[in-house]
Amino acid sequence: MRVRAFLASGLTAFTLLAAASASAQQVGGVSITRGGHNYNAATGFGSYAGQSVATIGGSAGYASPYGYASPYGYGGRSITHGGGNTNLATGAYSQAQQSVTTVGGSAGYASPYGYASPYGYGGASITHGGGNYNAAAGFGSYAGQSVTTVGGDAGPYGHSLTSGGYNSNAAVGAYSQAHQDVTTIGGSAGYGGKSWTFGGGNHNAALGYGSTAEQQVVTVGGQ
Repeated sequence: MRVRAFLASGLTAFTLLAAASASAQQVGGVSITRGGHNYNAATGFGSYAGQSVATIGGSAGYASPYGYASPYGYGGRSITHGGGNTNLATGAYSQAQQSVTTVGGSAGYASPYGYASPYGYGGASITHGGGNYNAAAGFGSYAGQSVTTVGGDAGPYGHSLTSGGYNSNAAVGAYSQAHQDVTTIGGSAGYGGKSWTFGGGNHNAALGYGSTAEQQVVTVGGQ
């Protein structure tokens, strides 16, 4: 009987320790949104292809909405992928136009009402809208691409990462025109948080005879 009582008390203690550990490591929700890697092409003579892509990230919940979690709780994670799109005008006198908009989601706090210790980890909002490719390859063709990336919100002690750069624009065909606009706006991080914004690393080239390649890049840092 004593052995059984000892085992029972041991299991009870183990259960209480596990519950305490789970409470100490509460993790907020995770929201993952994928809308990128689309392909738009005008391949026939005098053809036209138009594509509009909009990706809006979701909202990740709090680790402890009423703030009673342990000081080591983790906020929500919101990840949004809207980049990696391709726009091509390969046919003679063809036109291809593509608009890409990526808006990051909102990440919940580790403890929005402030009852947890500041040692908890805030939410993380990660937004990828860059890595797009625009090319006018056909004779006298035109390819236009607009890329807009807006970072998401992260709560206090959170991290907001916005990447909208590393886009490529090329006018390859003779007398072709390629135009690309890239706008990257960083997200917002709360008190004690950090916000990173990357909008550079873009490539622009006019390779064809009599061709024109124009690229405009605007990067605005987050808060």
